[in-house]
Amino acid sequence: MTRLKKNIDILNILTYKIKSWDRENDLIELSELISDLEKFSRKERSLYYKEFFSDVALAEKLIYLYKNENLTKETTINIVSCIGNMTKAYNLPPLDNFFNFFNELKNVKKIDYYVSLFITKFPQFYMEDKKWDYILSILNISPKAKSERNFYIEIKKILNRNECIPNNYLDKFIASFEKMYNKAKNDFYKNDYKEILLKLSKLK
Repeated sequence: MTRLKKNIDILNILTYKIKSWDRENDLIELSELISDLEKFSRKERSLYYKEFFSDVALAEKLIYLYKNENLTKETTINIVSCIGNMTKAYNLPPLDNFFNFFNELKNVKKIDYYVSLFITKFPQFYMEDKKWDYILSILNISPKAKSERNFYIEIKKILNRNECIPNNYLDKFIASFEKMYNKAKNDFYKNDYKEILLKLSKLK
């Protein structure tokens, strides 16, 4: 049996068990199933996995389990990561109930970092009144070193889209990148932040 065939067989079993889950089953087993599914969702992308990871019913079931079972933070993180990867890598439709799930968890300690990796992939995010506040707040999410890079990536994407940044936030972004530039310990990061600073400064 090839590795691909074995993986597809495993995914068939995982998704069937999760989608058919009822409350009489063992929560430890459920957590293990979700953990295994999350690991698959961030493995190398494959067209053969698309039927599983673009499945709206699977994502809806994961959110249902989050809402109706007494899951640990770790398992909730795995659900966030799994649905995030499904949206990012496998074009799971960015439905409102998926966005609302991320939005509900964006300020929950320890879960917030994983939400920040994916929430901006949803078009609904850009309709939010406080989107600029949220982007700025990414810098305060632990682990801060990783969140700084995430913040850099988000600002770079905004600049590449030529999106209009309000002046008051433009000043805050410039101040943030100046701090990041000054404390950066390697030239690669310094060059990244310098490039962003130059682009932001030209918008003033």
